[in-house]
Amino acid sequence: MSTLQSLRLRHGQRPGQLLDGRLPGLRAGLVAATVTWCAVLLLVALAWGTSAAGTADFGAAVGFASAAWLLGHGVGLGVGGGSVGLTPLGIWLAAVWVTLRTLERGRDRDEVGWVRFTLDFFGGYAVAVVAATLLTLLGPVRPSVVGLPLALSVPVAALALEVARGLLRADDRLPERLTGIPAWAVRGVVPAARGVLALGGLSLVVVLAALVVRWDAVTSLYAVVSPGLVGGLLLTLGQLCYLPTLGVWALSVLAGPGFQVTAGGHIGLDGSHPGLLPMLPALGLVPGDGVYPSWTRAALALPVLVGVYVGRSADHQWSRLGRWRGKALSASVAVGLLGLGIWVLAALGTGAAGSGRLAAVGPAPGPMALSLTGLLAAGALLWLGWIALADRFRR
Repeated sequence: MSTLQSLRLRHGQRPGQLLDGRLPGLRAGLVAATVTWCAVLLLVALAWGTSAAGTADFGAAVGFASAAWLLGHGVGLGVGGGSVGLTPLGIWLAAVWVTLRTLERGRDRDEVGWVRFTLDFFGGYAVAVVAATLLTLLGPVRPSVVGLPLALSVPVAALALEVARGLLRADDRLPERLTGIPAWAVRGVVPAARGVLALGGLSLVVVLAALVVRWDAVTSLYAVVSPGLVGGLLLTLGQLCYLPTLGVWALSVLAGPGFQVTAGGHIGLDGSHPGLLPMLPALGLVPGDGVYPSWTRAALALPVLVGVYVGRSADHQWSRLGRWRGKALSASVAVGLLGLGIWVLAALGTGAAGSGRLAAVGPAPGPMALSLTGLLAAGALLWLGWIALADRFRR
């Protein structure tokens, strides 16, 4: 008797039903990837249909959309003699959110082991990445084969968020090794999440302030490019995909290291020397050439204030009479998670935007993450020191 027949007798299922029962995560992974791929394809199709290229083969648009989807997952692209590796973090974050929702819904719907469902989900997502890579053969852009594993950064990030939420909810479906994590480590998740929101809000305020100050420069670049009504709308949507990337650049300035757009240029708290920038409206937000006064370095206090907020949040995860050591450990976990997240976003938000002077665009991930993590840690330590002194005075 064959293995297939024995399985059929043992479980009373047809082969198709058996496969459907053993690989529920495969479908969920394919769906999660396909949703964001279709969204990118729709945007590219609109641009394709309203341009002169709309008379060409639509297959080239499908290939280009697949390449753009891979770029949004962190995969570098080869364009002519140059390369593009600057990830639109808007697409990456949207893909993480869609993947997280699909992962949670698929796991709730199918009674399958946590580990097996996760592996199947990753397999389905990998199949979608391979399919998108093959579709790029229809277009003029080719992805970096070496960088293809970076596309799985999306399901990895979604899985990390799911684990964090599962720990907070005490989900009994998590593996036993995860449920054994100490309470002080779990209580560092909420302060880390609040720190992410605080840093995101801070970066958005900086970008909006730059937009207000540099409004004339941005609008003049739109006038020079003259994309038209539909073209201007699509150009704006494309630049909005890079809005979180600009936010990471803004945080790099507040952290001290700064960033560069062109080779030899630098934008930081000490001054702005951007060099000759491409005629892209979003780059009109970059300040013009100049040296700033020494008082601008006071902006370093903003990440410290976020660190104080993180320390306060970690303090509130414990009772009023909770041990100071537990609060300090929770704050350390929160700051460490923030530092890791900052490094990932900075690494994705840094890369080539062409050849020559655009070969390295964005902040240096290591120095930025270390500097910002240090400022956050200093703020958290200030709060912990304050509550320690207050507790001593009360006693």
